[in-house]
Amino acid sequence: MNLVEAPPGSRLTRQQYLCLDLGAEEARFEFDGERAYMMAGASLEHNRIASNVHAALNDRHRERGCDVFQSDMRVRAGERYTYPDIVMLCGEPELTDENPPSLLNPELLVEVLSPSTEERDRSWKLDQYLDIERLQECWLVETDAPRIQQYVRDGDAWTRRVAQGTDATLKSFGLDVALSEIYRRVF
Repeated sequence: MNLVEAPPGSRLTRQQYLCLDLGAEEARFEFDGERAYMMAGASLEHNRIASNVHAALNDRHRERGCDVFQSDMRVRAGERYTYPDIVMLCGEPELTDENPPSLLNPELLVEVLSPSTEERDRSWKLDQYLDIERLQECWLVETDAPRIQQYVRDGDAWTRRVAQGTDATLKSFGLDVALSEIYRRVF
């Protein structure tokens, strides 16, 4: 997805950001604690990958009582707000009292990387995600090659794993996810 800074160069308070995001009828905004960034449309490959990840996770985790959301679930960590490409929630949601509410307790977050968002996805957004207390996994899914960086919580630390190539398999919550499934109709 493309990100466009809005309004250009202006520093916002959290409350100003929340008003901006609520008032935007046709757009969504992410917030890094100081600036808001408008989310723009994504490529066909990005959408295919996100849809494939959603289908794979939903099929595997539905019986566990998990919900898998695509793109429209706002997540808050500290003073930062994002709309990850995929959010998995198991159990009861913990939501802020903001309008609209933001999720506080995702178990898995996925960002499908795009040229215009990759720097943010790998920097402040990843840092934000890894600070979420209930988060167990975070995936950074590349669009230019079949490659996924998976961050898995191990106690108080994070382990980074890389799965690469359409023959590779990712182990997630004790289940196998083939990269050929994630990248179906892309590579």
